[in-house]
This record gives sequence, structure tokens and C-alpha cells, in this order.
Amino acid sequence: MHSFKRIIVAGLLSAPLAAYALGPNSVDLYYVPVADLDIEDASFDDGDGYGIRAQFDVAPNVFLSGEYQQNEYDNLEGSIIDGSLDWLRLGAGLRFDNTPFYGRVEYVDAQFELKANGVSDDTDDSGFGVHVGAAAPVSDVLHLRGEVGYLDVGDFGDGFELQFGALFALGESVGLFADYRYTQLEDGGDEADLGDFLTGVRFSF
Repeated sequence: MHSFKRIIVAGLLSAPLAAYALGPNSVDLYYVPVADLDIEDASFDDGDGYGIRAQFDVAPNVFLSGEYQQNEYDNLEGSIIDGSLDWLRLGAGLRFDNTPFYGRVEYVDAQFELKANGVSDDTDDSGFGVHVGAAAPVSDVLHLRGEVGYLDVGDFGDGFELQFGALFALGESVGLFADYRYTQLEDGGDEADLGDFLTGVRFSF
């Protein structure tokens, strides 16, 4: 089993969508200006990334979702090691009639790579996620949502995930959003904490 901590130790030795209500179908393009990754008592100095996610209705109250995100991390504390983390998520969800609530299950794949002095080492594993949340407008232009879930990503460990955010509608088909996602994974006593701030544009149709 390879937690984030064990992957980094190995690297030293070798040298992480239910929609706002603009429309049932949507595509989000986003930038991650703040990406934090803490492994036990060490953390990367700085991180950022980008991503794309989409959601499409396939039946009344039933939707499919997908997301790809890539984060880059600079300078693991006390070393010259940089890192990158790629997430791929493919899911299906159900909205509960006449309520703001929904549920979603998803396939999750994660690839974590360490880079130092031209040498790289990566680990790739997959698992699943289960999430429940609520999304609702609070005014004509402002929409809020919150979500909590559980992830099990094989060698990366398992744990909970929390996400909340807001969307400001610019019209019937375009909006600006900001989300925060916190993920905590543990494997064999080794813990990794990931915190991402996402900001971007939503195209809805």
C-alpha cells in the first residue's frame, strides 16, 4: 500500500457535480489559484492547477458527471522535490424530487508524481466516491451548494471530502463560480490533507 507519505519517501530515496440552477446541462472551466497538500508534518510551499467538469441530464432527476483536474506543487518542505496530482472522476447521480438534495456515486482515478533533479516517480490508483449534497438559488442571480462525501482511492487511502461554493449568474447560460474542496485521505496511519480553491466560468444549456 502506498499512501502519499510513503510515495514521497520512496521518491526521496530514488531522488482529488451537482449543478447550480442555470440549466440542467453544464460545462465548467476553472483555475485553482490555491492548492494545498499536507502530508503528516510536511507540506508543499505552493500549488496551483486547472480543471474541467461537466454534467448532463440523461433522464428526469438523473444525471451523469465528469471532472478532470491537475495540480502542480512546488518544493516539498525541506527538499527540492516538486509534485503533481491528476484527478479523474466519472459519476452518476440522482436528484430528489421537490427538494434541493442530491446524491452521486463516482469512479475516481488519481495519479501522483514526484519530480526532482530530472528524476520522476509516480503512483496511479483508482477507487470510488459517494457524495450527498444540496444546491439551491438564494436569489435571482446567486446560487449556493454544499456537499459531503467519502472517497476510497486504493493505495492513496480513504477518507472524507467536503465541498461548498457559490455561483453568480451573468445570464441564462453563463455564470461565475468559486468553490472550496477539502479532502482527507488516510492509509495505514499516514494522512494527507488536500485543500483546493476553485474559481471559473460555467456554461449552461
